[in-house]
Parts: sequence; C-alpha cells; structure tokens
Amino acid sequence: MQKLVLKNGLTILYHKKPGRAVAIQIMVRIGSNQEQAGQRGIAHMVEHLVFEGTKKRKSGNEIARVIENVGGDFNAYTSNHRTCYYVKVLQKHAPRSIALLSDIMQNSIMREMDFQREREVVYKEIDMFLDDPKSFQWLELEKLLFKKNNAKYPSSGVKKDLKNLTRDDVFAFYKKYYSPQNVVISIAGDFPKWKNHIRKHFSDWKNSNYISNRFLIKEPLLKQNKNKCIKKSYSSSYLLAGVNCAARTSADSYVLDLIQAHLGRGQSGRLFHELRGKLGLVYDVAVEYGSDIDFGYFVVYASYSKKNQKLVHSVIKKELSNLQKVTVQELKEAKAYIEGDHYLDLEDAQKYADQLLYWHDLGGSAKLKEYVSQIKKVTIADFHRVAKKYFSKIAMVELEGK
Repeated sequence: MQKLVLKNGLTILYHKKPGRAVAIQIMVRIGSNQEQAGQRGIAHMVEHLVFEGTKKRKSGNEIARVIENVGGDFNAYTSNHRTCYYVKVLQKHAPRSIALLSDIMQNSIMREMDFQREREVVYKEIDMFLDDPKSFQWLELEKLLFKKNNAKYPSSGVKKDLKNLTRDDVFAFYKKYYSPQNVVISIAGDFPKWKNHIRKHFSDWKNSNYISNRFLIKEPLLKQNKNKCIKKSYSSSYLLAGVNCAARTSADSYVLDLIQAHLGRGQSGRLFHELRGKLGLVYDVAVEYGSDIDFGYFVVYASYSKKNQKLVHSVIKKELSNLQKVTVQELKEAKAYIEGDHYLDLEDAQKYADQLLYWHDLGGSAKLKEYVSQIKKVTIADFHRVAKKYFSKIAMVELEGK
C-alpha cells in the first residue's frame, strides 16, 4: 500500500490490485454523529446534492453519464462518522473518474430547485425506511441502546429538522466540512499513473477554516433488561434483540465478530440451526455486529408467527447464554468462516477501497492487513469473557402481529 499526502492535507491511499477494475473512493470525515440538534439529516442532504450539478457539469444526468456511459458504477452513503463516494470502472476510465470526483467535491452548485427536489427524495427515503418493519424496529431499538451517543439518531435524517433547513444551510455545511484536510481518498486496482491524476485535480483544492473535531461519546452498557412491544396488523411478528457493546477500536471487537460468526453465519450458524433447521419456528433469522470509532451494537433479528413468540424468545436467550459454553472446536470453525469471508469480500476492488478507508479512519490502514491475525489470536477464554461482559442484559423490541 502506498500513501501520498498533498500540501493541502489531502491523504491518498493506493493499493495495487491485479485485474481490470479500479475503484476510487472518497471519505469525508463527517457524518450524522457530528450533526447538531435541529440539523439531523444535513450530511445526507449534501450527499444527495453533490450529484445534482457543478459549475462544469450542469445536471445530475450529465454527472451520471460520465461513469455510466462507460459501464461503470458509482454511489455514495452517509454513516455515523463519515460520508463516502465511490466509483468503480475499467482501468482505462479511472482518469475521468478522478476528474468527476474532484469536481463534485469542490464545485457543487446546489441550486435551490435541486435542494427542494432532493429534500422530497430524502423524505421519501425516510418514509420507506419507516414502512419496513425491521428498519422501523431499529429506530426503536436505538432509543433503548443509546442514551448518550448520537448513534441513537438515524443517519438518513429527521423530517422536522430537514423541513427547517435551507439551501444555504446545506451549502455552508458542504463548504465547511468538504475540505482537503478532512478528506481521504483510496484507490484499489492497477492504476500506475494515479499520482499524476490526483495531483492534477486535487492539488489546488483550498482548505476551509474547519479542523476535524469529532464528538466521541462512550455509551455505558445496559444495566437492566429492556422490552418494548408494539402491536401491528402484520401477519407475522418481528423481533430485534440487542445490546450495546465494544467499539471497533476495542480488542473485544474481534471477539464480537467471532460471536456473530458462531451465531449467524448462513445456515450453519447456531441460531439458524436451532430456530429454523431444527424447530422450524422462524421465517428468517439474522445476526449483526456493527461498530465504529466510539460505539458498537450486537443485534439478533427474527420473524415468526405470533404463536411461536415465547419459544422464539426462549431459544434466542438460551443461545446468548450458551455463548459462555462455546467449545474450542466451535471457536475454530468461527475463525475459519471469518477468514474465508473476509478475504473473499476483499476480492472486490470497491469493497477493498471501502475497507481501506474504514480502517484508516479507525487508526491506520495497516489494521486491514492485521485483521485476520487479530481474529486468530482470540482464545476461548476471550470468547467466554466477552460473552459474559456484554450479553447479561438485553434490549428487545417486538412488532407483534396478529
């Protein structure tokens, strides 16, 4: 991996990866956790609007055609601590991709008509999110898991805050935070002249007066079980059972990855095996450990008929309790799963570029290469200790169907 830092502070990470595809991803170190009260969703609005026109490319269609006319893929996302934009194209089209990303980072015009239209689009995204049972539940679970950390707020935004935002508010946010000292670019692929193109398009980018200062808030662990039941006219019932736990910067995070693998890997994970394979109690079951620089959560999801409610609850609680009895062989299997899943995921250039930025933001891109070795270091004593530490108290949100 090569690293370049321009005079304006912009950092670029390059990983030479064999193949025809080149992925270029830009990370702006600003997300929903840095938003102030009254502006929830402003980072998401910027993400939408930078694609709607620049001084050179006057419309969203013109921007899209730069990439799509050569069969490329581009998209963006806003998370708690970062906003990312990526392009994946054939190697010969990488120069046009760098030129485009440079343009939207520096020269977005954010017209009033675009602001009004895209705000309606974001409203619709929020509505669609709330229409999905699992997503709606997640908002309720966030309120139980997080009291201090801003992870309790949805990164998509809050409608009442968005209604009070103006185009000028969003443009000012963009000009303040989209500054080279606050940006890191990753490139994954075989692109020998990447430095020349980066310098050509990004060297003249001027810094704002903003110096990155994230609000990192440690969330205390649950001190008691929490339960919330919401009755709905659904034909099925939906459960989220979760805990707040270690941030990715903690050594415990590697153990939690292994717990996720043990419980939730495909059809051989413990929860699928018990709830679906053996007992046929659920339609769907999944496990997710999510983590970032200052928070973590571990959630079990299940959908089932109301008549199976008590038994489903009982099996999930039992499996979480049984984590303290996991054997050395079961831990070995979880490690093998993670190693294979991790390396296969990184075969995709865009996923590699994304992970390179994620780990860089968490303390250094070298951590990406160290990930599997950290997983292999976990002992059975570590596994049992972490299971006891984080899963003694659980928050549960259920949408109870008919």
